[in-house]
Amino acid sequence: MLSRIFLTILMLGFPWQAALASSDGDASQTSHLAISSDLVDELRGGGFILYIRHAATDHDVEDTDRDNLDNCTTQRPLSELGRDQSRRIGDALRKLGIPVAKIVASPYCRARNTAILAFGKAELIDDLKFSLGSGDENTERQTTVLRALLAEVPADGTNTVIAGHTANLREASGVWPKPEGVTVVFEPDGAGAFRYRAAIHPDSWPLTASQQ
Repeated sequence: MLSRIFLTILMLGFPWQAALASSDGDASQTSHLAISSDLVDELRGGGFILYIRHAATDHDVEDTDRDNLDNCTTQRPLSELGRDQSRRIGDALRKLGIPVAKIVASPYCRARNTAILAFGKAELIDDLKFSLGSGDENTERQTTVLRALLAEVPADGTNTVIAGHTANLREASGVWPKPEGVTVVFEPDGAGAFRYRAAIHPDSWPLTASQQ
């Protein structure tokens, strides 16, 4: 517990790098804002982890079977807006020249489909599945796995994408990602730790790309 609190304080002490990006990962009020040119330039050089909370979903549908995640009919799915958000995020990163190599995702359909629609592929990691309500032992293991991924330095000149959920990121980093589809940017330090850099609204990606 103390280590998690210390990590949260450590990360939230760093300056913001995107327009009005808040330190708790809330980009809800920034849909009309472009990403700062400085951050875009940094992302083009690689070395960052882009944690994308799954895109917008249909909240009229509930998850009813957490044991068979291959069955998308028993899970809350991406909405049409969410599918569009996913495609536009991927298109914007390509237009902006932001390189992505490693792409991993939760096996929940809404997370893996976000990654696949955006980037055409995803490696599914079971320990990235929605952790809320999974039990203390599972949550602790999943938190350890996600922290390791957030601290893993990407291949030279590339960035890593993780498509996942809210509770997992809060447990691993103290950051609560809002809204659905938000990209939370972390920077690994090469020594097993990482720091928060920005929260980017899903609409900010295509807006920024349209200005290039």
